[in-house]
Amino acid sequence: MGLVIRPPDINRGHFKFSVANGQIIYGLGAIKGLGEGPIQAIIQARTDDGEFTDAFDFCARVATQKLNKRALEALIRAGAFDTLGVPRWIVMSAVDDAVMQADQSARNEALGMTDLFGLGTGPASPQQDPYQYHRRAPRWSDRDQLRGEKETLGVYLTGHPIDAYANDLRGIGAKSLDTLERSKEPVRVAGLIVGLRVVRNKRGESFAIMTLDDRTARVDVTVFADLFQDCRDICVDDQLVVVEGDVSFDEFSQGLKMRAAKVETLAAARQSSASALEITLAHLSADALTTLETLLHPHRGGECPIRIAYTTAQATGRLRLGADWAVAPSDELLVALKEWAGDRHVSLAFSKGTQ
Repeated sequence: MGLVIRPPDINRGHFKFSVANGQIIYGLGAIKGLGEGPIQAIIQARTDDGEFTDAFDFCARVATQKLNKRALEALIRAGAFDTLGVPRWIVMSAVDDAVMQADQSARNEALGMTDLFGLGTGPASPQQDPYQYHRRAPRWSDRDQLRGEKETLGVYLTGHPIDAYANDLRGIGAKSLDTLERSKEPVRVAGLIVGLRVVRNKRGESFAIMTLDDRTARVDVTVFADLFQDCRDICVDDQLVVVEGDVSFDEFSQGLKMRAAKVETLAAARQSSASALEITLAHLSADALTTLETLLHPHRGGECPIRIAYTTAQATGRLRLGADWAVAPSDELLVALKEWAGDRHVSLAFSKGTQ
């Protein structure tokens, strides 16, 4: 689900979002970095010649003097090209070529030149793939894609950054914010910091009130001065944090609030709660083991042991690497291992006490 470029009767003056036929529709004016001039140029091109077919067609028909590269990148990151069926990272990779071809075509037209060799910048023929030289562009992570939406739209449109960590949050025993109840016993939650106020108490010490969002609900968390001094570097906007504390009723908001006793990153909570990092391999060749060693080496020195499950049609076995190979299960390591072995073949196991 992304932005939909609509005919002018919908886009003109439409700065807020709406929902129609199961699609979220944002007015082009809501995209940061896109001014009135580019919006009118897009509407005019769409009105004159119909729907756009790809980024090259878009740039050829919308004057690049009115739509600069920065505005074009904002459109891509917001998801405005999603309905054309090409991933955002491939379209982004093609931006320079699309703008260059459009500019060259405009210069040729201004000089009265025609393309004698069929190398023009109009729409590709059905046999051509305009993105053929960009198909191998590095894939964006879900977090990168969502960050682009937040930067250009002010909201996460196609998901929430916390979604990627659902298994980890269950493993460390984090409760969903929509299930919170008053409790004097410590409760563990996790969420993205979407609001932060740093204030001073009567003694002049800084403390924080931060708003956590885990997609199910939001809650305000007070981090008093002594604790805030220790965790100040991670109490920043858009940081995913794990919080332990008590839950009480807030007379002012008529909702629940928390008082933090502990604030840490998900990586730190994962490190203390994970019982093993499990990797499933279909073969144990020398090359595979060398690659695995290379991936693990920079992350050694942690407390999370490595377990390898070896499964083929002929045999099944389990190996536990020695203590020297224990790692810190960071996002960087997990992403690298999943890219190599596959998403379903890499997982964290958690101790029963945190389930």
